[in-house]
Amino acid sequence: MPPVRIWAAFLTSFLVLLASSSVSAQTPRQGVVTDKDGRPVAGATVTIKGGSKSVVSAENGSFTIPGNPSDILVISFVGYENYEVRVGNKANINVQLALKTDALNDVVVVGYDVQRKKDLTGSVAVVNVADAKKTASYDVAKILQGQVAGISVQGSGEPGGFVQIKIRGISTFGNNSPLFVVDGVPVAGPFDFSTNDIETIQVLKDASAGAIYGSRAATGVIIITTKKGKAGPLKITYNSYYGAQSVPKRLKLTDRVQYQKITDAAETNAGLILAAGNDPTNPKFISNINTDWQKEDFKTGHIQNHDLNFSAGSEVATYNVNLGYFDQSSVFAGPQNYRRYSLNTSLQGKKGIFSFGAKFAYTNSHKVNNTYPHLHPNVGNPITNLLTDIPTMPVYDSTRLGGYGGTDNLIQKAICINPIGMNNLITDYSDRIRTLADAWGELEIIKNLKYKINVSYDNLNYENFYFEPTYDLGWYYTNNTLCQRSNIPQI
Repeated sequence: MPPVRIWAAFLTSFLVLLASSSVSAQTPRQGVVTDKDGRPVAGATVTIKGGSKSVVSAENGSFTIPGNPSDILVISFVGYENYEVRVGNKANINVQLALKTDALNDVVVVGYDVQRKKDLTGSVAVVNVADAKKTASYDVAKILQGQVAGISVQGSGEPGGFVQIKIRGISTFGNNSPLFVVDGVPVAGPFDFSTNDIETIQVLKDASAGAIYGSRAATGVIIITTKKGKAGPLKITYNSYYGAQSVPKRLKLTDRVQYQKITDAAETNAGLILAAGNDPTNPKFISNINTDWQKEDFKTGHIQNHDLNFSAGSEVATYNVNLGYFDQSSVFAGPQNYRRYSLNTSLQGKKGIFSFGAKFAYTNSHKVNNTYPHLHPNVGNPITNLLTDIPTMPVYDSTRLGGYGGTDNLIQKAICINPIGMNNLITDYSDRIRTLADAWGELEIIKNLKYKINVSYDNLNYENFYFEPTYDLGWYYTNNTLCQRSNIPQI
């Protein structure tokens, strides 16, 4: 037999032997797919990784698939984490799937129950919490800005300032704020609590929410669920960020020379006597002051957040503890600042037909307020004052009571407020202590029939301190009487 034929016959025999050994190695592998409670998962997809072969689990969670010892099976199901397992020499492969952390993208919380998104008939929005948390903010409402269609978010921008949120505009002459529900408990706004503790957010936007929560849901409902512990060994995570905030764009305004020329021309055309500070022939002419109020008042503020999380548990009970610290300073010259300490804990578990859970949240915040406009409405607001204040008014003046500059009715003939002096002279701060506690128990009497009892406690202690010393900030803005107030209701 020619050598070529000998080699061809040998190669053919080798390939046949290899194929037969490969086929014999792909023995049927059986298994069962269950959830974390041991219940069978029907319809789970079982696939050989990197291959095209796949099967679907039966009603009782069982499946059969041929595979080699070196194959890796990938088990997947909607709302659960993918599970991978090497076949090896296992004849029976039992798999327990774990819920995804973003499982509520597939099912939506709608009050006392959850529904699949495709089964919903009302207008419900599921917020992508991961994207929302990319916004550096202390406030739940602030991180919703731009995340859901139909939601309007407005705030002053000051550290710790109140943020107003409306769903689909103004619908009543009263309070248009939506109802907030945290872990099943209606609360009077969750603005005190750390945003890092949020797991999911759903927004019920139409009138169908009233069937669940009554008239309180007339302006919409925002449902928040917080992080829960997971079974397993102790897991410690630390998250933090630090940033700087500034006003990058400033308007170009007149300087001293330009302002004096414009003012002199206006007074001359009106037949008025020139202001002494703007008249080059007058001994009181101002030539050594040229204040750029935007440059003097705007500063670089800081913002930082730190969260330390502990999570662990067993098959019976799990717990989660989160410690948070948030600090933000203003971009205006002055002591404005917001600082908050928070503690969030949760415990939940299940034993047989009985489920239980508890939550405790505590925050302590200190906010140094901007002294106007709400306390001095006649002075306008910080932004417009920077644009209307004249450049011939100094920031500091040691000859005036308080040490800050002002205007004179004869020299400048202008009424201007010194925002830097106002913010630094007046002391105005508020302290808030918020406590939220919740405990619940649930008994599954028969399948799909449950009885649940829930007890909650929500308390807010608020105190404000305000002190206004005597000062002279120029024409129209003087104070000759000490003023001190405390325990002012929140505005």
